[in-house]
Amino acid sequence: MNLGQAVNKLSLTPISGLNHTTGLWELLPFKCSYPPDGRFIGRSVSFYDRRTLITPGDIDSKYSLVRVGDGSDSEILMIYASQKNINRNKTYLYSHTGFNVQGYAGIHRLTKTQSASGLAGTAVNNLIGTYPVALEKGFAGPADAHAAGVYNTRVSGYIAAYADIKTSDTLTLAGDTYVIDEMIPELKLLFLQLTKR
Repeated sequence: MNLGQAVNKLSLTPISGLNHTTGLWELLPFKCSYPPDGRFIGRSVSFYDRRTLITPGDIDSKYSLVRVGDGSDSEILMIYASQKNINRNKTYLYSHTGFNVQGYAGIHRLTKTQSASGLAGTAVNNLIGTYPVALEKGFAGPADAHAAGVYNTRVSGYIAAYADIKTSDTLTLAGDTYVIDEMIPELKLLFLQLTKR
């Protein structure tokens, strides 16, 4: 049995991708191998929210979110990175790093209205859209505590690459508001530096 056949034999979990242009989940033409413990070790709680999965084919870039499994035990991940594994110039599997989606953050932007005279009017806070995010928590307290992490004043995180965001926009999540100070593409997502208001 060659390596490609082995990957196909071990890939038993259904996987779907969210096409953000249509808003629909689409079943991918292959299944994945999703080990129960695909975690890294780190000093940040967010490291425990990273997962690894293996697929016999590449996940198209239009799917920034994937749903692993089906039914009530499925898990939704943001694809952070993908890597081809090659043997003798032939790709036999793809390994992917995913982040657990923490929630859908609202992105708000101040835009100035135009007065009847054509002059700029008052600034209005508009909701631009909602996008999946994963914010980085600093570790605080014992690992077995119910909430083993805190959000500090300065927070970093990740958001889907297709998000319509600019620096100075605000991000709202779970009742908290953050100003977006910096953003930069990082692999398949956007990395954010935020200040909590």
